[in-house]
Amino acid sequence: MPEKQTLALEFLGRYPMQAARLLEQLPLENVAAFIQEMPAQAMNGIWPHMLPLHAARLLESVEIVHSSKALAPLKPETVAAILRHFSPDHVGQLMEKLPRRLAMLSRLLLDYAPSLVGAWMTPNVRSVPLSCSATEVRQRISASAFENYCPIYIVDDDNLLKGIVSPERLVAAKGDAPVASIMSTPGYSLPARSTLVSVANHPGWKYFDDLPVLDRARKFIGVLRYARLRIGLEDASGSLRNEQPSDLMMGFIEGSVFGVTDILNASLTPGLNESSRMTKEIDK
Repeated sequence: MPEKQTLALEFLGRYPMQAARLLEQLPLENVAAFIQEMPAQAMNGIWPHMLPLHAARLLESVEIVHSSKALAPLKPETVAAILRHFSPDHVGQLMEKLPRRLAMLSRLLLDYAPSLVGAWMTPNVRSVPLSCSATEVRQRISASAFENYCPIYIVDDDNLLKGIVSPERLVAAKGDAPVASIMSTPGYSLPARSTLVSVANHPGWKYFDDLPVLDRARKFIGVLRYARLRIGLEDASGSLRNEQPSDLMMGFIEGSVFGVTDILNASLTPGLNESSRMTKEIDK
């Protein structure tokens, strides 16, 4: 085995959290090529530490055989958090490749009834770790494909929503300013398992076009846009009575079997500087 690959494997094994932080910062095509050269098991410890959106983008860019091997040994809650950011067609293909029990449990976490907020939320929104500086946030945003006018959501080590930063405030901030110093406290949020009808007159709609969505463990999993709310209300009209019991059952399974306090166990610190220091340690 080449020396560089040996060092890479050692780094992945010893410092999975730092490795995840580094991989999030690198160009997608480079990281995709890297993970396809590494044994699938060498990456097992990386995915739970990587932000789900980043993990999904990487795994969606490699061959489905490789992405299915990467997901197969993970916990259902980790798989569901990543698959939530895949296209529906890609999810279907992956489910066919995953072990039957894993696919079944992951699908239960993904399946919200059409009358619920979770079924109509947008999961692919910009979120960054609380440990970032303003410069690091700008670098992450500039490399993303999201609209420049969208707010940036700030999450902690447990993927709990801690703040929101407007693009205007981010641009005006000094480069070394901690993101915590420029964010505002989220004034409103929606539970993913609330019905669309129950949130239709939420006071937050008076001030915002989209509201953050939280899962049963109050972890940030996306936003509900007002336009989507209106479409969902029309689509789900009259279906609440038939779908409510199955959703309550899924909620019970999610809370009792999976342990919702660890659904999106994405560790977001200590950040790129610490990762660089660890890399130098290995090189010595």
